[in-house]
Amino acid sequence: MFPRNESPQRAKMQIHQLQLIYQPEDDRVLFRLSTSERAEFRFWLTRRCVKLLWQALLKMLERDRVLATQFDPQARREVLGMQHEGYVSKGDFTRGFDSAPAALPLGENPLLVTKFRTSEKPDGVQILSLYPTQGQGADIALDTRLLHILCKMLRDAVAKSDWDMVLQLAHEVEAVPEQQKQKLN
Repeated sequence: MFPRNESPQRAKMQIHQLQLIYQPEDDRVLFRLSTSERAEFRFWLTRRCVKLLWQALLKMLERDRVLATQFDPQARREVLGMQHEGYVSKGDFTRGFDSAPAALPLGENPLLVTKFRTSEKPDGVQILSLYPTQGQGADIALDTRLLHILCKMLRDAVAKSDWDMVLQLAHEVEAVPEQQKQKLN
């Protein structure tokens, strides 16, 4: 994890805590991320951003190397479901967010995320880059465990909104039998 305009050669900060909370007065999700060095990064996620980001997060989950070995779509969904349940069950969601940061590299006010990008490093670590319309953003390195935890936390935050949006993972979406699919001529 490092601010987007910083050099990737500098020591990367390790993620310490994540928090995603729906803020009804702003009609946005506040995404806070703290590092082991007590730096805190803050982002606003709008409904539109979450809708697009969710699709990107699903694609990031599908790039997992264990899932890539599964050729059968049903098997992929089942493995994804087992992974998700396993990683989420080991997460600590009871501890409060440490709210005394030593540094706020992107400023005290959350950045309004208007664009993002995903990529993958050769070692399989996924990178989620969040950007405002102008200015500095951040690259967030997510291993499979953190990616599943981020998805769970985003789902929980959106469930508390009035956005009429249900975020589902692939294993939760029922496969439509071939004969029920509509055919367009």
